[in-house]
Amino acid sequence: MKQKVLSLAEEVLAETAAVRHELHKIPELAGQEFRTAEYLRKKLEALPLEVQRPCLNTDVVALIHGKRPGPNITLRADIDGLPIQEKNPVPYRSIQEGRMHACAHDGHSAMLFGAASVLCRLRDSFPGTVRILFQPGEEMAAMAKDLIEAGAIDDPFPDFVAALHAWPGVKYGKISTREGTVMGAGGYFRLTLQSPRYFGGDLIGLAGRVIAELRKRWPEDGTLKFSRVQSGARAFSVSRKLFLEGIIGFFSDATAEKAKAGLEALLSGICGKTGVRWTLEFTMTYPAAVVPEEGARLAKQAAEKYLGKGSFLPMRKPCPRNDDFAFFLRRSKGVYCHLGMGDSRPLHDPLFDFDDRLLKTGMVFLAGLSMDFLNR
Repeated sequence: MKQKVLSLAEEVLAETAAVRHELHKIPELAGQEFRTAEYLRKKLEALPLEVQRPCLNTDVVALIHGKRPGPNITLRADIDGLPIQEKNPVPYRSIQEGRMHACAHDGHSAMLFGAASVLCRLRDSFPGTVRILFQPGEEMAAMAKDLIEAGAIDDPFPDFVAALHAWPGVKYGKISTREGTVMGAGGYFRLTLQSPRYFGGDLIGLAGRVIAELRKRWPEDGTLKFSRVQSGARAFSVSRKLFLEGIIGFFSDATAEKAKAGLEALLSGICGKTGVRWTLEFTMTYPAAVVPEEGARLAKQAAEKYLGKGSFLPMRKPCPRNDDFAFFLRRSKGVYCHLGMGDSRPLHDPLFDFDDRLLKTGMVFLAGLSMDFLNR
């Protein structure tokens, strides 16, 4: 089966690269991926699979039916772009002003299309179904939650879910994951301070105390970045209202709850004696992505079987960034892996470009993982 998967991947590689280049030209922001979805849907309609009606406006979902009823594995790729002006001098550069694929979602989508093409040719070699799911709105919108709630994975419900994300800084061509938390939980806070008329101090000074104390008390494994402070409009007038916002991240729900409670206690202590009123919005947009032991084990086995010994690289510690694939992992067992890009430009960089040489690696891994899971 290994040689069959490798041979089929080679057959569809040129088309897969062409898909990647076309997607790279037409990046669209979260929830607005209409052209992207139309293109992917037409590509899938040319394959022997069942393209389903979208649950949201811009998702693309299809089922590959095996030789007989059986389990389901769901493979997901994110499809949205970023509000970044591309600087790559490539013939397939973005034609959308101020938008580009700077987080490899064009590569993820192409690899999933390639894996679907391979699996369609192998549909007499496995039981059950493979769901091919192109998900909108991963960046900043976390639309995986909306997609799941809209019923995109209800029939059949997945027995296993899998996703692959290209990752600079991970050894080139390696598949990397771990048991436990692989990607952190992420969100934001918004704090409003409102002073009484008799308040003799200044809110900016008070906010400075909050910032200084919060840095001291924040969990060591947590992320805290202040993104906005706004108060007042004139130099000779003290404002009675202040807004403070920040980006937050954690590796567990428990740590997030502890940080929130600590911030509330800090605000009560600092503001309590001054009469300053405070309101806090503390929102976790992305939960932590947690991989079960079985998911990590199956990923390692598939990587070494189909890509060769040494192709799997154990992830030493969780990544502090976020991915809404975490919502899928909360509903089903599965795995989230990094695909190493070595010393490439960083993600979200105007000169980032997915490496086409990794397309075959990704599609072989996804197809092989699917075959092995369904044929257990």
